[in-house]
Amino acid sequence: MQDIRLSSFCPNPDGKSDNTKEIQEALNEAGKKKARLIFEAGKTYRSGMIVIPSDIELHFEKGSLLMMSDDMSLLDPKKAFAGSRLGVPSYLDCEYNGQPTLFFLYAKDGKNISITGEGAVDGNEKIFYGETTGTFIDGAFYPRVPLLFFENIENVRIEDVTFQRSAFWTTHLVGCRKVYIHRLKVKNNLLLANCDAIDPDHCQSVLIEDCDLVCADDAIVFKTTEANQKYGPCENIQVRNCRIQTTSAGIKFGTESWSDFAEIFIRDIDVLRCNRGISFQLRDQGNIHRIHFKNIKINSQMFDPKIWWGKSEPIAVTAVPRTPTTKVGTISDIVFENIESSSENGIFFYGDPKGDSIHDITFKNVHCYYERKTDWPNHFRDLRPGEGWGVYEEKPAVMSLHHVRGIDTSGLSYQIDPRNPFDD
Repeated sequence: MQDIRLSSFCPNPDGKSDNTKEIQEALNEAGKKKARLIFEAGKTYRSGMIVIPSDIELHFEKGSLLMMSDDMSLLDPKKAFAGSRLGVPSYLDCEYNGQPTLFFLYAKDGKNISITGEGAVDGNEKIFYGETTGTFIDGAFYPRVPLLFFENIENVRIEDVTFQRSAFWTTHLVGCRKVYIHRLKVKNNLLLANCDAIDPDHCQSVLIEDCDLVCADDAIVFKTTEANQKYGPCENIQVRNCRIQTTSAGIKFGTESWSDFAEIFIRDIDVLRCNRGISFQLRDQGNIHRIHFKNIKINSQMFDPKIWWGKSEPIAVTAVPRTPTTKVGTISDIVFENIESSSENGIFFYGDPKGDSIHDITFKNVHCYYERKTDWPNHFRDLRPGEGWGVYEEKPAVMSLHHVRGIDTSGLSYQIDPRNPFDD
């Protein structure tokens, strides 16, 4: 593969001036030649939206940095963004169909795209700040700008690079096939909401391994968003050997769940901190089945309960309709194997009272340790989001089951710290 150095298009980036035009010209040239475009060590480039062509590798040398522009007009391809629409905080209203209007790294309907190297891509989060407290930063509007948005790309490789300070979903892959994410480092603000690390959305044949992920909101999130149903299910996915720190769920399914999820195997994951370890939030018509978790360590604690969904459950599986007219799908054939957890609350299952939405769940060698780690009250349960579903009071328990069947708990054990019993 031929190398093209970005310095031949942008010789003197100063980290302040807009380099969008030069970077795009270099990308177009590299795409024509099926080349590797090198972002050089010691250089800081500033850019608005860039469109990545097929048959290309973006290689970030160690010490190189690509930062999103301060000028949001450079992120708006249709020049249609009308400004903030955030009437209430995003933790109360976060409905999103999966199609943003603002973009940074963007590719659609292509193939053979790689992003590699030990440099970094920066989402310039501070320009999107809205409400700020000591436990939470909301964005000024919603949805904001994904750091990377790829749609309908075959053969995607993301390896060794650092994605940092994203203001929204960091790595959003829609309808992509044959995806390999290896040694990706995500370093986001642990207070800025909605900044998921990796979101495979209607994707097939995906391998995610050896990643280190730090983010506010969920870390690895499988989604099937409403606007992208033409791309089919989220299936044939493996996640292994990852380390996670988050203020929400370590591994999550949903809440956007318009199509099915199947044949997903997640193993050897260390969730160093979270508000929920493993979370299923089925809210739409899709079905989630044949999912296997193995060799997972979870350290869960409470965060501000008004803002962050969850109550420090090691495992939370919920299936309730998003609206009164939604016919919610089913969660079935789920295996939890070789899992160790430390948390402030117990395992939680809550199915649709009007249906048979959760069944056939198996626990194999799962051990839960319960201890108080914070002063936040833990005698509540959280069914957000969904019209008519919210937070309700319930005494803490080792396991709380509502409207489910076929739960094999013979492989489940637990211990409660006598110094920190559950609140009564």
